[in-house]
Amino acid sequence: MSNAKSAQLLQRLTARLLKADPTLPSGLPDKGLTLIECLVAIVMVSLVIGTVAPALVISTATRIQSQKTEQALKVAQAEIDRVRTIVERGTYETVELPQSTPVTTENKTAVRGSQYVIEYPESVDGPQVGNLRDSTTAYTGLGPFDARRVDVNGDGNPDLAVQVYRSPGRLRPGSNLPVNFVMGVRVYDIQAFEGGNTGNLPVEQSRAAMTAGEGDRRRQPLAVLYTSVAKGDVTNSYCDYFTYLGSTPSANFRCD
Repeated sequence: MSNAKSAQLLQRLTARLLKADPTLPSGLPDKGLTLIECLVAIVMVSLVIGTVAPALVISTATRIQSQKTEQALKVAQAEIDRVRTIVERGTYETVELPQSTPVTTENKTAVRGSQYVIEYPESVDGPQVGNLRDSTTAYTGLGPFDARRVDVNGDGNPDLAVQVYRSPGRLRPGSNLPVNFVMGVRVYDIQAFEGGNTGNLPVEQSRAAMTAGEGDRRRQPLAVLYTSVAKGDVTNSYCDYFTYLGSTPSANFRCD
């Protein structure tokens, strides 16, 4: 085929693609897509992706946030159940409990000798960023402003960090063993300790809302639980609990 014929054929094919050659036989069937149709399809696909992508990002980020919050709640509840089990068991020592926080004016309402009444665990500062401990650290090595790493999925990498502490509470007569106290548990995303934060982390729980990113979990706790723990099978424990709450049982009230 000569160069002239090849050039002519190429010109006619180009005109066919651009719908600009009326001399081509009308009886030939159309096969495939034209260049313009391909461009239109590409534009339409891009528009669809651009419309759907933000919704997918928000959906994925929100699902991850909800999953992290659920995991954090389970970790927090497990810490509370652990301490309650120790206290209800009866034979326990102070070293088996979370370490006590220093009581200040902000987190107590009354003082009875050396014992504090109605402590407020929510007023205790959050953990210090530099006080991140290993996942195997016992309560004896975990200060009230420390946090312990938690590996949720067992891959060897920490996912969360938990702060556990208690108030001094009311002591058993004649000993330093607390029988009534309040405890607090705050669970943070591990990134809160690795994202350039300094000092004590915030204590207000992050909002579990729709988000397109990491939300508040880079600083604020994912789960926060406060509860009272009391041992009820020691002499006068019932009356001690009333006193701990800041009230006095009536004279005819049986405490045993």
